[in-house]
Amino acid sequence: MPGQEEQPNDPPPAGSSTLISEEEPTTKKHAILNDMPLEWTRLNDGSNIRPVRYPSDVMEYSNDPEETYLEIVGTAGLKITNMGNDLYRTCSPNLTHLIFRSHLIAKMEGIRSFKDLQVLELYDNQVEDLYELGDDESEEQNAGQTIKTLDMSYNVIRDMEPVRFCPNLVDLCKSIFYPCSNVRVGCAFAIMRLSEC
Repeated sequence: MPGQEEQPNDPPPAGSSTLISEEEPTTKKHAILNDMPLEWTRLNDGSNIRPVRYPSDVMEYSNDPEETYLEIVGTAGLKITNMGNDLYRTCSPNLTHLIFRSHLIAKMEGIRSFKDLQVLELYDNQVEDLYELGDDESEEQNAGQTIKTLDMSYNVIRDMEPVRFCPNLVDLCKSIFYPCSNVRVGCAFAIMRLSEC
């Protein structure tokens, strides 16, 4: 209205992005991104609240025994934070390929009951150890027994010793040593054995 001062634009609503028009540099337009699950981008904001998501929370998949391949890539959208000890119950027990790439998984778990697992890829996660692959005290078959390809690139693994429970391993990604400080001698044996294949 004439004679009234123009009020500044209201701040954008939470979860929105601000776009500035080239025609009118002082006018702001707001685009609301309702369907973009971005809470994983704020994991270190001081709230110490980490969402817990299992593979079945992120994607629907079948537990049909005929299914042998499960791949969930988390480059956009919801991220898996826990594999779950009962992973074998939520998907096919006959999996040969299990790929959870680019998530927020800190612990490898739930793979010991897969008797035919040949490819395990947990590339770009936060996995700290490989103890789920096997141990000397286990009475059941070690999970690593059937694994031929193991890709644990871009995790925070310091001890490669459990790779020795993968006697059929032929493909181990070389960037598995990231970050490469404090890696124990056990991994040097694994690399040497793989290079002889």
